[in-house]
This record gives sequence, structure tokens and C-alpha cells, in this order.
Amino acid sequence: MELLEDAARRAIRFLKSLDGRPVCADPQAAARLDQLLVPAPRDPTPDREVLAQLDEYVSPATIASAGPRFFGFVIGGSLPATLAANYGKDVYCEKPCTKNIVESIALADTFRRTGRVFQAGTQRRSLPNFMFSIDLARRGKLGKLHTLYAHPGGLGTATSGWAPEETEPDKDVIDWDLYLGPSAWRPFNKKFLDGFNF
Repeated sequence: MELLEDAARRAIRFLKSLDGRPVCADPQAAARLDQLLVPAPRDPTPDREVLAQLDEYVSPATIASAGPRFFGFVIGGSLPATLAANYGKDVYCEKPCTKNIVESIALADTFRRTGRVFQAGTQRRSLPNFMFSIDLARRGKLGKLHTLYAHPGGLGTATSGWAPEETEPDKDVIDWDLYLGPSAWRPFNKKFLDGFNF
């Protein structure tokens, strides 16, 4: 509970600073991120210490965003998008647009209700090989299409979905429920700890 209270205090302080945050990272603050480029410790680092380091080194290098889990890399999601729509703004949202179907429905409902414009960012579809495939499909060169499957990284579960369940570590090593945060529950698998799973 203390960790969550500490995180909440830091998050509130960060949110109160949004109006003064830049739209691109300050170069000096970004250079300080090198302080985090150290070998991984052999023993677990206390969670509050990790949170303090992230706040000390990463928060100054971030830009204005009210979305969850933003530490200077890809962000998307329904929370910042619906907040923007409720404030009368149109939205361009980089992946992932939502975390689950419930959020997708809420996102669509919000944009219908507010009359704002929502555009999802998937730049990959503009690459030549994807454009070529789209052109083939539109011109009927692939035959009659009846079922299409799309999944990041093919049809595997390397970047999303459920990987096979593994034994969950002790909470003092990894608090799996805390790690998942607002995400939909899924069984533990160490592959999800690589930091680039939406």
C-alpha cells in the first residue's frame, strides 16, 4: 500500500506539472537518463527505490501526457484519448489505441458523443509492401477475401495475448498484480517483462 501511495503522490505531482511540460524532451534531462544505464543488479532492487529513480531521472525527460505508464516511449490508450475528446480536442492516437474491447467500446462511444475526430496511428500500413498488398486486395488480385487475420509478430503470442503460464515469482521479486496495473489480467510469463508489451 505504501508503494501505491508513493506512486500516487508522484503521479499527482507530475500531472500538476503538465501545463509547464515541453512537447519534446529537454536535451539535458534526456542526457541524465544515462544514469540508468547500469548493469542489472544480482539481487532485487526495492520497489520504492526503483520508483524514486524513475521519477528522479525519467520524469524530467518526459513530455506532457496524462496517459498511464508513460516513461518517454510509445503511448496510446483510451484514457488520454477520451480525456482529450471530453475537452473538445480531436485526437491522433499512436498504438495501442485501447487495451481491450471494453475500452474500445468506451472510446468509440466517447467520440460519437463528443463529435470529435479520432485517428489511429499505424504508420506501418504506409510502407510499400503493405501498400502493395492493399492494392492487390482492392483490385481483386487475391481472389475473394472472406477472413483476414492480423496480429503483431504473426500469430504468436510474443508481443500480446497470453504466453504459456509460468510459476509466478514471490511478490518481493515481482508483484505480478502491481506489474499488470490497469491491464487485463493474464497469467505470469517472464516474456512479458521485456518492457515492450502493451
